[in-house]
Amino acid sequence: MLFQLSFLSINNIVAQRPSTQPVKDMFTGNYSSEGDINQQGILTSELTNTGKKIEGVATYKTFDGQISTGVLSVNGYTALGKAFIRFRDQRGNIVADGVLSFNSNKMMIFKQTTRSSRLPKTSVLQKSYGDNSPQPPTAPIKINGKYSTTGDANGSNFTMELTENLGKISGTANYNAGYGQSNSGVLSVLGNVEGTRSYVKFLDQRGNMVAEGSLLVNSSNEIIFTQNSNSVLLPMRAKLNRRQY
Repeated sequence: MLFQLSFLSINNIVAQRPSTQPVKDMFTGNYSSEGDINQQGILTSELTNTGKKIEGVATYKTFDGQISTGVLSVNGYTALGKAFIRFRDQRGNIVADGVLSFNSNKMMIFKQTTRSSRLPKTSVLQKSYGDNSPQPPTAPIKINGKYSTTGDANGSNFTMELTENLGKISGTANYNAGYGQSNSGVLSVLGNVEGTRSYVKFLDQRGNMVAEGSLLVNSSNEIIFTQNSNSVLLPMRAKLNRRQY
């Protein structure tokens, strides 16, 4: 009986020891905030997570070109499912600190814990699967193609050419209000898919955001566009049909 009690005590001590197994490298990969319509620029990072150690590089550049950090080094550690990181420039100066975590859609959320103007306060980053990481199941692509309004009495025409890949949307758009009124010129379209809707922003040829809105594909394979801003360069609401040419 004494032998059994001693054996059970040893087992309990072993069970209570911290695990020596390495922490899953959940933060390893290439990430980008392209498609996050709430941002004024694009944050990219290439991270390696080994055990509790985080290291890698990052860059941030605003669309207007006012901020361009160049390559920053990233170092930190993981705890309780989060990564606590520090950014340094090429001279070793501290640029900012922040925290990384994942939301329910498996997108990485960056939140700055300092007050640096050289990095965004918060940003949503999606993983790029150009490496050997396992890819998530690919959802049916519904929005790829060329779309346009059929035109109305005032001669206006709204066209979009869109591509969707791994939840990111890119493409071009043009809106001609008709009869000598405003013409947006060629606009770049960037956005991301969230559930049944896509949220996009429109940039002019200088990279300035001119409008933002949402896209919904209905049962007739038409795109319903709703503008969430108040720009005269785009309609407030429009129904676009897929073009067959």
